[in-house]
Amino acid sequence: MVEDAKRGRFDLIVTKEISRFARNTLDSLRYTRELLRCGVGVYFQNDNINTFDEDAELRLSIMSSIAQDELRKLSERTRFGFKRAQENSVLLGQNNLFGYNKVDGRLDIVEPEAAVVREVFERYAAGDLGLRAIANDLKAAVYADGRASRSPTPRCTA
Repeated sequence: MVEDAKRGRFDLIVTKEISRFARNTLDSLRYTRELLRCGVGVYFQNDNINTFDEDAELRLSIMSSIAQDELRKLSERTRFGFKRAQENSVLLGQNNLFGYNKVDGRLDIVEPEAAVVREVFERYAAGDLGLRAIANDLKAAVYADGRASRSPTPRCTA
């Protein structure tokens, strides 16, 4: 973006909020100063800050500091939530894990799929085949429409 600004490809950047422009106060100030040297202003819609205005740098540094602190707090809350979920054995996110059904945030094993997962693990752990070769073997066991032409039988006892 800065390179395009130096080439004169635009003269104003419009962004919704400061946190979308830079991760911290120093970066916000550094980039806006560099852009201003190229004749390019930045307009932050939510805070009504236009870097072409005289008081923009002061307002930007204050609002950037606030935004930086909000991002820090959000990160802490997110990490805390993930940690608490782990402590309670609750899976967050992913709903389509092969070999499992997610029920009330917990994983239930789907035995037919779990057999395939075990086979992949055992074959990879044995070191005879890489992931691509194992995947190719499994693909060969399935028709193009997704129905099994033969069920992949685990080559290990689990």
